[in-house]
Amino acid sequence: MSNTQLLPASPEATVSLTRRKWAGASLLAAAVVSVAGAALWPTGSDGTSAQELQAAAAHPAAWSAASTADALTWALLVPGALAVFSYLRNRGRVLGTIGAMAVVAGALATPFGTGGSAFVLVLAQHADRPTAVTVVDSVGSQPFFLPFLVLIYVGLIGLMLLMIGAARGGLVRWWVPVIAIVGVILNTVLNNDLYGAAAAATFVLPAVADVLLAIALLRSTRAVSPAAAPSSDRARRGDRTPVAA
Repeated sequence: MSNTQLLPASPEATVSLTRRKWAGASLLAAAVVSVAGAALWPTGSDGTSAQELQAAAAHPAAWSAASTADALTWALLVPGALAVFSYLRNRGRVLGTIGAMAVVAGALATPFGTGGSAFVLVLAQHADRPTAVTVVDSVGSQPFFLPFLVLIYVGLIGLMLLMIGAARGGLVRWWVPVIAIVGVILNTVLNNDLYGAAAAATFVLPAVADVLLAIALLRSTRAVSPAAAPSSDRARRGDRTPVAA
């Protein structure tokens, strides 16, 4: 037996682990909110301008709640993305970095979407329908919308890259990014003109991937990814932080 006395993990490692726990919890919340928000959008909310206005006027509470849920989902994804970024130190680091930054970019575009939904709701409630349709069509055709739409898709691509980076870094199994990629593609292809439970179903696979990543973060007690801290180095440092299986 060795007589070497092992010292507790450093305060910096403890802070990092605490942040990772909160990040895992935020990913769990993002998964729930994304599915719930998709189910809340009223019928017609993804249709023509006239259909959107009709949906907003008929179901203002559901419209507002769904729009808020969309923005909240992206906000909750950011801590998880940054936690994965901070966890990776060798394998998967590049993909994790690109993915995390792309998720942040997608989140930055969500206030635009929320503001647009609020704009449609106000028009639906206070303007006559022909005028409201004309205004929505006119605003929607403006080119300044394009960068924000691009950022949303950048964020979706970032989520997939983040999952791949997490798998390469040993945080999750290889099939977790497969679930995420298949889920994002199916959601993008199938979500149009689906509402209620059918719309929510298209968010299930991405949500499952978020949950699996969250569980990995919550169970992880490494200060960094295993490639950055081999067991021999950990013993030499006297780091008693347990390694997750």
